[in-house]
Amino acid sequence: MRKCSLICLLLFCVLAGKAQVKKQVLMNVYATNAGLAALDGDEALRKAQLVTSNGATIEYDLAKKEIRLRIHLPEKHDLFYIDKVEKDSNGNTVYQCTGAAQQGKVEIVAFQSGDVILAAIDRGVIFMISNKSKLEMLEGE
Repeated sequence: MRKCSLICLLLFCVLAGKAQVKKQVLMNVYATNAGLAALDGDEALRKAQLVTSNGATIEYDLAKKEIRLRIHLPEKHDLFYIDKVEKDSNGNTVYQCTGAAQQGKVEIVAFQSGDVILAAIDRGVIFMISNKSKLEMLEGE
């Protein structure tokens, strides 16, 4: 009986650890200028360039306080350390992060709808990752 309890406890611990990792795959990755976005968000979205339509995987590991972003093609991996997590007034989750590869401060916004993620990097670039086309995102504004 004791062995059974220990096995169940071990299984529960493993499952609890995996429950803190959320993985999301979105197909379109766009890039735009952060300075332009600060002046006019719609104009920045209109001028956004498609980086790839081959997808990106975003993995949130809250136990390790890390976010991993992997762009599928061209293959690129980024690791961000989570400094702070909060909800904005619209219910979106905002992750204040520090880039592991000298990206500086990074703000990642995961929209509550789950279909758009913004990654604003201190170096002046905003990445938009979504299953939506640019036109669909503009119409949603």
